[in-house]
Order: sequence, then structure tokens, then C-alpha cells
Amino acid sequence: MTIVPQSRHDAIDWLGAHLSVWSADPTSIGLSVETITDLTTKHTVAEASQLDAEEKENAKLAASATFRADADSMRDATVAAVQTIKAFAKTNNNPMVYQMAQIPAPLGPSPSEPPEEPTDLTAVLINGGRLDLAWKGKGPQGTFYNVTRRLSEAEPYISIGTTTSKSFLDETLPSGTSRVFYQIIAQQTSNKAYSIEFIVRLGLGNGVEVTEKAA
Repeated sequence: MTIVPQSRHDAIDWLGAHLSVWSADPTSIGLSVETITDLTTKHTVAEASQLDAEEKENAKLAASATFRADADSMRDATVAAVQTIKAFAKTNNNPMVYQMAQIPAPLGPSPSEPPEEPTDLTAVLINGGRLDLAWKGKGPQGTFYNVTRRLSEAEPYISIGTTTSKSFLDETLPSGTSRVFYQIIAQQTSNKAYSIEFIVRLGLGNGVEVTEKAA
């Protein structure tokens, strides 16, 4: 079993507690006066070194805390200065300010993905000769659908309405129409995606047939 502690701090305290006992009558415990003198000297030197190390460690901790506070204060002021430069460039509409200040200009908005082509049109004939249209397709936020129609292949497509959902009720179908052509255009800002041409045939009763034709 180790009697003298391994820890340097604890060993200093341990010897300090025993020196007064050992010094009283060293020969009675097998030690010489010279040994006691050497131990006392070494204990005094070790205590002084311990005190010096603790003072330096405390000073180091204090210096580190001061450094962190000073560096954080500097960074906050720098961030504020950069924000002021950016605001000045924006207010004066002068992108050269960024170059002169040697800071990067703000990035423009990243282009959004274009909407998908509308597909799988379905049509249901409801009361009054109206057609309830629905289709499939995905688009980024802000996508809307322009529903275009023509009544014969000789006519151009015209817009009959827009919607942000993937359904539309065509309430302007002329009475007696037996065939109608639709093309759905998905739009998001300048991005457009055209569906193929859908041909809707209206039969007897409420029967409706939808076929596809290459646009």
C-alpha cells in the first residue's frame, strides 16, 4: 500500500503534517537530522512552487476570461459595421460598396424548380352541361394552373380561367358540344410546363371519354 499520496498537492500537505512530528526526535524513528533538514528544504521549495503555479493559473484564467470578453465585444462591433455597410449599399443601390469594403455581396434568390407537366386529366359531366376537370402534377410554392380550351382543331387555345388547385369547373361549355380540347399550363413565375392536349368527348347521358394527343 502506498502511504505517501501520489498527488503532488496531497504529498506536500502530507509531508507538512508529518514534518513537525518527525523533527521532534528524528533519531527515534530512524531518521537523521540531515534528512529532516533536506525534507524541510524540499517541502518549502515545493510549497513555493505550488503557490506560484496556482497564482499563474489564476492569472491565466483571468487573462482568458478578459480575452474572451474583449474578442466578443470586437466581433459584435464588427458585425454591426458590416450590417451598416450592407444597408448603405442597399439604400444607395450601389453594389460597388461591397467590392470596396471587400465583403461578399448578398446572393440573389436561388431559382426554384419548374413545375411538373400536368398529367392524367379526368372529366366528369355534371348538371347543366358543366365539366368538372382534375389533373395530377407537382409544383413549387406559388404554382398556379392556366386552363386553356378550344372547341375545334381549327381554333386557337384560349384561357378560360386559372386556379391554384389541380381542379377546375368549366361552366362555359357551349350547349350541344360533343368534343372539346383542353391544355393545362402549370406556371410559377417565369417557369411554365405545358400538358399534352386532352380531348374530351361527351357521349349520351353523363358519359365522358378523355384521350390524349401530343401537343
